[in-house]
Amino acid sequence: MKSKFSSLVVGVSLLMSVAAFANDKTPKATSSLRSQVVDLIGNKIPLNTEENLVVRVSFVLNNQNEIVVVDVISKDEKVNAFIKDKLNNKKVSASKVKQHDIFILPIKVKK
Repeated sequence: MKSKFSSLVVGVSLLMSVAAFANDKTPKATSSLRSQVVDLIGNKIPLNTEENLVVRVSFVLNNQNEIVVVDVISKDEKVNAFIKDKLNNKKVSASKVKQHDIFILPIKVKK
C-alpha cells in the first residue's frame, strides 16, 4: 500500500511539474520590435560560419528603450559576440512592449 501511495505522489508531482513548464509566459517580441532588431544586426553577418545556425537572443528593454542583451545562445562564439556588439545598448522605438520583461528572439544565421 505504501509503494502505491509513493508511486501516486511521484506521478502527481511529475504531472504538475510538466504542466508548470508547459505554460510559457515569456513575452513575445512584436513584429515591429523584431524588425528593428533585425535592422540593427543587418542582413549579412560578416563571419564565415560552417553551418546554418539558429541563435537564441534573450534581451530586456530598459527605461530608455535600449536593448540590454541578457544572453546569446549559439554554437559559434564569434556570432555571439557579433550579435551582442550590434544589439547591446541600442535604442529602439517600442510603444506596445513592456519594459523589463525578458524577450527571447530566435534568429537564423545562414552560412
